[in-house]
Amino acid sequence: MNVSVIICTNNPRLDYLSRVLEALRQQSLPADEWELLLVDNASHVPLERSCDLTWHPQARCIVENELGASHARWRAIRETQTGIRVFVDDDNLLHPDYLATAVRLLGAHPWLGAIGGQTLPEYEVPPPGWLTRYERVLAIRRFKKARWSNAADDWQSQPWGAGMVVRKSVCDIYDANLSKSPERRALGRKGSVLGSAEDIDLILGCLDVGLGFGTFPELVVTHLIPERRMTEASVAAITRAMVTSNLLLSHLRGEPTNLSERPSVYTHLRGFYHFLRMNSTDRRFAAAVEAGQQDFQGMLKSRNLPRTQ
Repeated sequence: MNVSVIICTNNPRLDYLSRVLEALRQQSLPADEWELLLVDNASHVPLERSCDLTWHPQARCIVENELGASHARWRAIRETQTGIRVFVDDDNLLHPDYLATAVRLLGAHPWLGAIGGQTLPEYEVPPPGWLTRYERVLAIRRFKKARWSNAADDWQSQPWGAGMVVRKSVCDIYDANLSKSPERRALGRKGSVLGSAEDIDLILGCLDVGLGFGTFPELVVTHLIPERRMTEASVAAITRAMVTSNLLLSHLRGEPTNLSERPSVYTHLRGFYHFLRMNSTDRRFAAAVEAGQQDFQGMLKSRNLPRTQ
């Protein structure tokens, strides 16, 4: 057994989690060739009481009481010694051949430290028309060709959190980074606080150990999206948090944060003119991006954040 499937969750929708587990139960890779680790991240009702894992011969549920996505993943990484770890969110359905395909692809590409694939939506209700342009904020991803890279800014080659497959050496460097950097442990969601970039922090560890990362269309995840996340207010809030988190991660890694200098009066007026020409939805999301940048600048001023790389 050299594969661990890891689900980190806090107060999940149990109907969604049940479907996640059933999709794992239907994997073509025999269950005795992988272990299942469910990390209960301080849920109000302990998941051990409500989740049946008896169908899997190598399944266990552990509790991580320190709230936060980074803390849950960190605990999971320290709980297993397998060579390949597959991270599955509590609203991700892996297609039946996902695990077998992931093992095959990593074997065929030894220079890659992490891989991922497509994430297709299953909406709880029909989505509004505007959402198509902003699906990426909800981690929806479609593509037809495989690609890989060792460039930190090649986001098209970077796996995303849903279904990311990561080698042990990359997880080990992530473990080391979190051990010495409390600021990095703050990345990711924490209860109702929207945050992100903890998955990117993990993936960029590939570069720290001399490996690349890649995306392959044959790896497919279905992302279950509830109605409450399909509003402009929700997607704009996620956008704002993503901008802040990604800038924070870049800063912590010692990379450019790409914040422009204060614009001249002419540039500011011209930008405002184009802002007014947008429709109301686009204006809302442009404002969310700007707010996320301002949130990051506020962090720099108030926390004196170090660079850890």
